[in-house]
Amino acid sequence: MPAIPSAINGVQVEVDSTAVNNVSQRLIDALHHVIRPDIAKGYSLQRVFISSTNDSGTLPGWNGQPNGVDISRLNTGRVQGGYEVDPAVRAFVDSIQERFEEYPFRRENFGPLFNKRNGQDCSAGGHRKHLHLSVS
Repeated sequence: MPAIPSAINGVQVEVDSTAVNNVSQRLIDALHHVIRPDIAKGYSLQRVFISSTNDSGTLPGWNGQPNGVDISRLNTGRVQGGYEVDPAVRAFVDSIQERFEEYPFRRENFGPLFNKRNGQDCSAGGHRKHLHLSVS
């Protein structure tokens, strides 16, 4: 399986050194869909930090498979705490979550804006501190 590239659409991508960077091509395609400098109007996304991939979760959660990532930082702003006080972090998070809903193979889209599974609202606690995106 491929690794998440160090840059996507001109945005620097850092994967935590403890994460196994070995994911499905469909997940990489989804990241290409949502990670872009102009994702949020009025702001430029330059860097994302992926804190977790398929290594840290357990089944049936989607991080237990090579189909999910957790994004915890956007540029230098942390999602945890930043979403509430930093307009850029809020704009990036909202735009990424909204755009991910357009991806045909989306499965889980959890974060501060909303929690959706297969396009339907659902309950998924613990996602105010990061974005969790997974594909089917």
